[in-house]
Amino acid sequence: GYVERRFHACFAALEKILPLIEAHAIHLGKKNDAGLRSETIRLGLELRRYGFRDDLVAGVFALVREVSGRTIGKRHFDVQLMGGWALLKGMVAEMETGEGKTLTATLAASTAALAGVPVHVLTVNDYLTRRDADEMGPVYRALGLSVGCVVHDVPVNGRRNEYLCDITYCTNKEIVFDYLRDRLTLDEMGGA
Repeated sequence: GYVERRFHACFAALEKILPLIEAHAIHLGKKNDAGLRSETIRLGLELRRYGFRDDLVAGVFALVREVSGRTIGKRHFDVQLMGGWALLKGMVAEMETGEGKTLTATLAASTAALAGVPVHVLTVNDYLTRRDADEMGPVYRALGLSVGCVVHDVPVNGRRNEYLCDITYCTNKEIVFDYLRDRLTLDEMGGA
């Protein structure tokens, strides 16, 4: 029916990013770490200038996949590349346990952060927040991005530095409480 046709059309649209990524991947695999860093800087500048054009996003995704393979030994599968593309387009990407949501998120998070957009990756508990920030941190740092982590035991006065990072991992509960705390403080100061 209609839902099935809509699903296949959406899947086909997401699948179109794969050949673009592979075209970039061919030359990235031959670069040394310094070459990848230069490519990161170039792509970041272009993202800031031109936005999330398909060719630029494909280049960043290929770069993130290459850096991920070198730093943490994990390369993104096609379904994860498509999931990252869906996230970057503002879609919801549902994935089963074990399909690599944590690795998938690095694609959209890195692309947005390189474009200068502050990124918050939300999880449901402190354990996953710490684990994901620690596990994916080497990928982000290799791209020249800073990574923060806000969990329950981070003191209120220490959270500011975590939120100032390019990419901040936090729980949904902590970000809501921090938002409410900030609003109360602003109200008390006479600002709104």
